[in-house]
Amino acid sequence: MMDMRQGDVVTLGHNIKIHFLEKSGRITRVRIAAPLDMKIRKESEKGEESRDAQKVLLSDDERKARRLESARKYREANLEKARESARLSQAKRRQDPEIRERDKLYKQDPAYIERQRLYRQENRERLSAKTMEWQAANAEKFKAYQAAYQAANRKRGIQRAIAWRQANKAHASAMARRWRTANLHRRVVSEQRRRARIKGVGGDLSPGIHGKLMALQQGKCAVCGVCLHTVRPHLDHIMPISKGGQNIDTNVQLLCPTCNLSKHAKHPIDFMQERGFLC
Repeated sequence: MMDMRQGDVVTLGHNIKIHFLEKSGRITRVRIAAPLDMKIRKESEKGEESRDAQKVLLSDDERKARRLESARKYREANLEKARESARLSQAKRRQDPEIRERDKLYKQDPAYIERQRLYRQENRERLSAKTMEWQAANAEKFKAYQAAYQAANRKRGIQRAIAWRQANKAHASAMARRWRTANLHRRVVSEQRRRARIKGVGGDLSPGIHGKLMALQQGKCAVCGVCLHTVRPHLDHIMPISKGGQNIDTNVQLLCPTCNLSKHAKHPIDFMQERGFLC
């Protein structure tokens, strides 16, 4: 080694420095310092070689499983970020007509349909809970979506309902009976709407019309004054639909069964004259 004294520094290639510490007889003590980036690069190269060796040993299925597991762990640790990223990605995809068409064709693939069916079957309870949670948190949005969908797919919805009732007659009948029992007043309003549509007179009654009329008439029959809380009140059109009366709030009243059955489809003036109220 060249003649060096304590404290001398010699720089070699690649920025490697040799620091002379001391010399005792034939023994010379030095310290060699390599730059940090060289150490990091060597460690990185070792790591890459190790990973490459692992990749060679893993099969395609094992590599795919590791990627999926890594993605799953990331989503669990960054749930909101992953959801927002997926939402933005889907929104961007939907803007491209070519991608929309490709997605449409992909979703028509029998294999995709079968995978979706199996997934829904295996996760029915979890998916139902998530759907109900979303509907409760977005009630107005869901209601508007339902109305728009039903308006755009009215015929399709009717056909599906008819097909389902034909395939499940006993269940459909039981459901209808339960609904009629629990929604008596809504059933009456629905029947009156149907009659008006058939006659072509138009109009629709507002929700809760029965309660409004009970309050307006103070719980009494509009003709004889009997208490309607003791009988089953009938919703009557003052001017009958058969004579051109409209199915609107201002043309309906609550009568006791006796008065409504005797009035039937008579003109209101004729009926009141029969009852002795008009001369």
